[in-house]
Amino acid sequence: MTTTTVRPLATADLPGLLAVQLACYGEGYVESGEVFARRLASAANCSLVLERAGGVCAYLAAYRSVRGKVTPL
Repeated sequence: MTTTTVRPLATADLPGLLAVQLACYGEGYVESGEVFARRLASAANCSLVLERAGGVCAYLAAYRSVRGKVTPL
C-alpha cells in the first residue's frame, strides 16, 4: 500500500504543484512558479501538499490577499 502524507508545501514541491495545476486547470489558468515562491516566502503562508510515492498529488494554496489585489490568471 502506498502511503500518502499531508505536509506544508515547500519550494522543492513547486515542479509537482505546477504539473498538478496544469493537469487540473489547463494552460489558460496556470500561475507561475515565481508567484507560488513569493507566496511561500510570506509569513502568512499556510499551504499544504498531499504527497504519494515521493510525488505531489494535490495541493491547497492558502495565503492572505487584499480585495482587488489577487494575482491575475
